[in-house]
Amino acid sequence: QDIELLEKKYLCCAKLPSTHKSIKGAIMELVNSIVFATVSFDHSSKYVENSTDIHSVKMNNCLKARGLVIVGAAIQKYHLWNISMDCFSKAYQYLKFADFPSTHPEVTRIIRYIDTATLFPLLLVAKNSHQRIILKHSESLRSGNVSSGVPLVLSSHPGRAIVPLKSDFDYYPLSGYFGFLGIGSEESAMKVTHDGDF
Repeated sequence: QDIELLEKKYLCCAKLPSTHKSIKGAIMELVNSIVFATVSFDHSSKYVENSTDIHSVKMNNCLKARGLVIVGAAIQKYHLWNISMDCFSKAYQYLKFADFPSTHPEVTRIIRYIDTATLFPLLLVAKNSHQRIILKHSESLRSGNVSSGVPLVLSSHPGRAIVPLKSDFDYYPLSGYFGFLGIGSEESAMKVTHDGDF
């Protein structure tokens, strides 16, 4: 909920570069606090007399992993991929430490989240290359009738889309603002409109 409130404040101040940096810093601070609270939480010592019991250790690790997954998934909205991946990796380590098998639903769920936070470079290839990307909604994009933007989902790579690698744009004096793109999860697809020139 706190992350959602910061997002609303961020949307109101997004046009101001200095404010953008301070909001991003506030989001990072909030995420770090939540991660710290999640990892330092000790469920077993409060509710189980013998907190060294293997069942209570597994339960404690499972709760920590779930908390980290929630934080990692929430932070993906801001394209903070490294932090998101860090949360998922720590969650995976907690479950492995508790000897959860790789087929356990909690482990497979975390592996799916790790997959969504894994980005691949977007490179130019020949038009007839088997590695080329094909946009799923290219006709909608060409028509220009969608005012809210078209998600850059790929039909050539099911479940994947073009995503921004960073949450903000960089600036170069000769060319203006620019952003780096990559291939990531469909849920994080970048939305664009076609202005007729590019």
